[in-house]
Amino acid sequence: SAPYADTTDSDEGRVYVVPPSSEASSLEDAASLVIDGLHGGALFGSALAVGNLDDAGTDDLAIGAVGRNVYGARTGAVSVFLNLNDDDGDRDGDDADVVILGTEAAQAAGASIHLGQLDDDPEDELLVGATGGLSSRGGGGMVAVFRSLPSSESDLGDADHRLYSPDGGGELGADVAVAA
Repeated sequence: SAPYADTTDSDEGRVYVVPPSSEASSLEDAASLVIDGLHGGALFGSALAVGNLDDAGTDDLAIGAVGRNVYGARTGAVSVFLNLNDDDGDRDGDDADVVILGTEAAQAAGASIHLGQLDDDPEDELLVGATGGLSSRGGGGMVAVFRSLPSSESDLGDADHRLYSPDGGGELGADVAVAA
């Protein structure tokens, strides 16, 4: 990913999907799929995760954009592209199957993302870090856990579980992972 890539605007961000069979020497030639951010400063591609969110047997891609402005600067968002096909050409953030937005300015939703198994079902769970957390809880960061894929547009408030930092400067959610 290149979150500071200048496509149509400064720091819009860009994600390149390169198949393992590619032998091209330049990224532009090697990429079978290129996905651009939505606006300048979005930092689209600030975090990435690949897994199986819908049990379709194909890779799904989650892309963080900590600078996405929805409710003010750095609300953040995660765009999920289901059933990723390496031959899809060019897309942008509007083409996502699911978008999970932050709920307030400076939340920085999508600072980190992880797809992994927390239970015995075949679908991965989605963990989203938001280093700005909620201002009503001190703004120390949070991690949102989605046990199933949310509807086409949702926000961190729709998560099945939300973990908040007890510390106003903690930046909980800077990285998230699931132990194997």
